[in-house]
Amino acid sequence: MSTCTINLNVSDLVAIISLLVAALSAIYARRATIEASRANEISLLTHRESIYDAFLDLKMHLQHKGYKAELSEVTKFYCSLKSVKRYFPDEEKLKIQISEYYNACFKIAQVYEKAGGFNSDSLTEIAPFLETEKKLAPELESSLLSIINKATSRH
Repeated sequence: MSTCTINLNVSDLVAIISLLVAALSAIYARRATIEASRANEISLLTHRESIYDAFLDLKMHLQHKGYKAELSEVTKFYCSLKSVKRYFPDEEKLKIQISEYYNACFKIAQVYEKAGGFNSDSLTEIAPFLETEKKLAPELESSLLSIINKATSRH
């Protein structure tokens, strides 16, 4: 029977321990990266849900008030509108539609407030904006909800 003996010097032991520490550090770093990515996705989802809620508030206001929308209520969506660029960076069509929707709602409320009510001229002026609002509202709700649901299903 032959025996195999391994003679390790102190420097060899230090090298092996260093290798083990480096491997464990790499595993820890990978896990930390995955968790940080997950935390970022959750934060992004929270902001997206906030924008969706603000959109629903605006949509409900327009459905409730119609052409008598209040400018003070419509302008509450402005900050969310500006946040869309940051929290939906890859959704160009959505960003354009949300901007068009807000502008239409703003114009409806602005004309109503400026005129102190409506007459036939002001109703004619806002007619295309009412159509834009009616057309875009369901599309935007569906798009926003779809994006949020996709993100939610990943967690």
